[in-house]
Amino acid sequence: MVKKRVDKGLVITSKPIWGILISASLITLYFNPSLEDPFNSPKLWILMISGSWLSGYLITNKTTPGSESKSVTKKINIIVFGFVLFLLISSLLTDIKYTAFFGEVQRRSGFLCYLFLSIFLLASARFFRINSINKLYYATFFTGSALAIYGLIQNSGKDFIKWNNPYNNIIGTLGNPNFAAAMMAVMLVISFSIIFISGINRYFKLANLILVLFLIYVIYLSNARQGLVSLAIGVGFFILVLIVSLNKKIGLLSFLLAIFIAALSILGMLQVGPLKEYLYKSSVSVRGFYWRAGYQMFIDHPLTGVGVDRYGVYFKQYREVQYPLNYGFNLNSTNAHNVPIQLFATGGIFVGIFYLLTISFIFYRGIYAIKKFAGSERIKIAGIFSAWLTYQAQSIISIDNTGISVWGWILGGIIIGLSTSEEPNNILQYRNNHKMTSKQISLSLGQPVISGFLALLAIIISSMLYRGEDATFKTRSIYPQNSQAVSQAMATEVFDRTNKSLNTPLIEPYYKLKLADYLFAYSKNIEAISVVDELLRSDPVNLDYLSVRAGIAENASDWNKAISIRILIIKHDPWNATNYYRLGLNYKQIKDFKNMNIMREKIISFAPNTAEAASAKSELVS
Repeated sequence: MVKKRVDKGLVITSKPIWGILISASLITLYFNPSLEDPFNSPKLWILMISGSWLSGYLITNKTTPGSESKSVTKKINIIVFGFVLFLLISSLLTDIKYTAFFGEVQRRSGFLCYLFLSIFLLASARFFRINSINKLYYATFFTGSALAIYGLIQNSGKDFIKWNNPYNNIIGTLGNPNFAAAMMAVMLVISFSIIFISGINRYFKLANLILVLFLIYVIYLSNARQGLVSLAIGVGFFILVLIVSLNKKIGLLSFLLAIFIAALSILGMLQVGPLKEYLYKSSVSVRGFYWRAGYQMFIDHPLTGVGVDRYGVYFKQYREVQYPLNYGFNLNSTNAHNVPIQLFATGGIFVGIFYLLTISFIFYRGIYAIKKFAGSERIKIAGIFSAWLTYQAQSIISIDNTGISVWGWILGGIIIGLSTSEEPNNILQYRNNHKMTSKQISLSLGQPVISGFLALLAIIISSMLYRGEDATFKTRSIYPQNSQAVSQAMATEVFDRTNKSLNTPLIEPYYKLKLADYLFAYSKNIEAISVVDELLRSDPVNLDYLSVRAGIAENASDWNKAISIRILIIKHDPWNATNYYRLGLNYKQIKDFKNMNIMREKIISFAPNTAEAASAKSELVS
């Protein structure tokens, strides 16, 4: 039987708490290798469905006990509402609504993602209190154990899924070693804190100690330094709280030492100081290019950004010339690898400010709660706050991956909830002295109806998105390697399956591009060209669409069409020597040697020591 606690009109049950935690574990651990996007898309769907169900609890539980709780709840509601409202406005003003709401392909960090993350935060703040924290410990122990075990399996080379993986073997259930390490770091910090909490079963403490050791080992094997750095920040802060609790003077000295070590670490990551050999990684330098491009996007589009989750479409336009010279002319980035910069760049100033207000409010309430409580309650709050800091540390140098961010937003909500907890005696008094009213009973009965209706809508939308993922994956897999040795029946099946997939409702636009490109390469079908042209009409600045259409025109020897498209590419990708080279070849085909020479000289002017320059010197000649 579900236990209920009545606190001055608030009916608190364990149902939403378990719903939050089970959903978060599913979002982190679930993936589907039979989809075109096996990681991010299914995680978004679970987030949408579970967040819709939780909305029913938020709608029907409108009151909180105590004046402090009411004040804090009102403040976080206003801040989160402002964030969601301005993100919605920016989404509606974004040129491509599909990307704005569902997110960039292989990312899925659009409006719907942040809407439901916000719901998880508010639900966590509403329902979590000190006496329900053990449920969090069970959920994180399970999630951390699953990640550690799967990481060890992947490291051994015995993964049951044969991933096409260019990274370290340990990609976890998140598709990338950096994401996997960061997620394990968050779980590790919570497990580490459990060891120091009095009143916790000693066998559970021992299990968490073993898990901590395993997670450290797997994070080390992943070779993802952002996981180690985030872990050091989280564990370091927790240890500082322990020291301060024992001796304030020693704690102050430890705090100053921690600042000094942190400064050396940051300098080391920037190739300065004695720690540079241990902490510097080339991926740190590349993030500077991402951050500066995002900053410039915001400066040029301060009110609404370049469009929600549209960073990737504009990155090549804003990237510095040194980036393609270092990493390749066709390499793109679809994210700023810094959550605040990403939101400012793509959502604008109000979205960015309200996000920072959310983070600042959680930080303030966390510090307030650590000061407010003592003993085991302080240790519990310090552990959760340290895990939240671990998440925030990785969000400064990485992408807001749904499988990780759901825990960051939940932990933020829990911190707010814990900071408003009443003293145990007061809670007992509320339970004994207050009865449920008929209005509360009505609200309680209304929750399943509202939750069920909203969840059903989310399921319908998710099922439509699933069809697009499934159809693209299956269609792409039937394309033969050699189109010359294919029977007429096979050719007909390929054509029919591709057309059916292209017409799937809510299919990702980029998948339509991939399918059209496959179809044209396979059969030179005129309908494939129509699909790409339709995509270009809807998104004329998309460099993927432009590049594919230029390639199709060149394949068909339509040189004038190819030239016009590659001139458009220059506008949105001014430092692409490969495009200048291809454009020069197109000019050569129509014997426009003047413009051909201009293309050759352009390449040599900014990329003289590249393969493209060498090819231009030898081939772009009359």
